[in-house]
Amino acid sequence: MKKSLSFWIVLLTTLSMLLASCAGVGQTPAADSAQTADGAIKIRIFSPQSPDGDLTTNSFTLEAQEMFNIQFEWETTTMDGNAAKEKRQISLASGDYPDLYMLIPWVDQFSQTDLLRFRHGWVQATDIYGANGYERRLQEATNLYNGNQPEEVFPHWAIWIDPTKADELAMLRQNITDYVNQNALQFVTGAKDLDSEWDAYVAGLEQLNLASYLETMQQAYDTSFQQ
Repeated sequence: MKKSLSFWIVLLTTLSMLLASCAGVGQTPAADSAQTADGAIKIRIFSPQSPDGDLTTNSFTLEAQEMFNIQFEWETTTMDGNAAKEKRQISLASGDYPDLYMLIPWVDQFSQTDLLRFRHGWVQATDIYGANGYERRLQEATNLYNGNQPEEVFPHWAIWIDPTKADELAMLRQNITDYVNQNALQFVTGAKDLDSEWDAYVAGLEQLNLASYLETMQQAYDTSFQQ
């Protein structure tokens, strides 16, 4: 029981902090979210409550409040699915949202459509280019790197291949690589004699247009690093 209680405390506080961090970007904050007279942070939670339980005084609430110096304010529904759904919809329509909807799936829950709609309506500003918009925040994060970019436009060991020659070079490289690997294996295993068959090996490379491949790659290298 102790382990289960600790798990729910961690889960609840994590979700609460997550929701709090999302507030303020298109979301109407809870009207009475504040601190109590003794400094405890008030957290409003919407949740079903069983008829034989009391969320205000149960062990979870009491231990969490003492451990984290918070004050829960429970907005409860019955365990009847229809009634719980209706009350949740009324809560959403009011615009005065609690800090957390802690629902029980088999009683009432948000649909996938609801979650997508709320994600776009609450977390992301309507105007993505506005002061709090997603694109604006991405641009501001990108600006942090100004002046720290590497001089190389792409990795220093890479070269830019003319797109009109890319397919031809790819084919040449594949053929040459296969030829080299196959002959290297034969030379190592003794299937070919290095002294007597080396000239034939070199002639085979020439037939695969090795000279053309090297010339094109050299030109690409020179072009890439001419500055």
